[in-house]
Amino acid sequence: MSYNINPCKACWQKYKNGDCNINELNDCVVDTSTAFSNFPSNNSLRGNLKGLNWQDCIAQKLAELPYVAGKPQSFCNFQVNTAPRLLQVPHYFPELLESTQDPEKALKICHKMCQENRLSETCKETCDCDHSAVEDFSKKKKKVRFADDCDTRGLNTASVPAFTQGGCIENFSRSVPDEPTFGDEAKAHPVAFWVPFIIVSILLSLVLVGFGVGLFSHKFGK
Repeated sequence: MSYNINPCKACWQKYKNGDCNINELNDCVVDTSTAFSNFPSNNSLRGNLKGLNWQDCIAQKLAELPYVAGKPQSFCNFQVNTAPRLLQVPHYFPELLESTQDPEKALKICHKMCQENRLSETCKETCDCDHSAVEDFSKKKKKVRFADDCDTRGLNTASVPAFTQGGCIENFSRSVPDEPTFGDEAKAHPVAFWVPFIIVSILLSLVLVGFGVGLFSHKFGK
């Protein structure tokens, strides 16, 4: 099974050709991208084709915002980072696609599963968006990659209608790195990773010690 992933195009369609604010678009692209990743973190968009797809999408939205000091907004005068990964609505579709190997069948099952969710309609919209992100599906090869046609088109890697980006990133590596692991997360954000890890470890240790003390004291008390 093989297919390309184009989160930007899917989110652009979801919001009817970008009829949303930049934060909504940012959330959608990040959530859709990470839904197809092994590790659900926005760090999985760093330095790879997913990140390039996100960059194209945000650049298009910035170009539509009001001018600042007579100049169009861009990454140079508007600071925007990849949105944090949200977990409010489940993404059933990617896993269903892997198990069924049929996008349409996976979408139908996804809608049925959403009926049990408290945010049923939003969940179904998420199914539709994930489904729209899948391109060039084929059962022949076992390869999944994010849409990036820079080598053939030269521009506009996210395939956003009526938008031509200023060009591909020079010296951009076309090889997709491995998905980040917990070790990568610890290196990238040591404080955010290790502080909760240590606190949870201490609490678990206290619970185990308390359980052991209570168990042995009960035995000796007899």
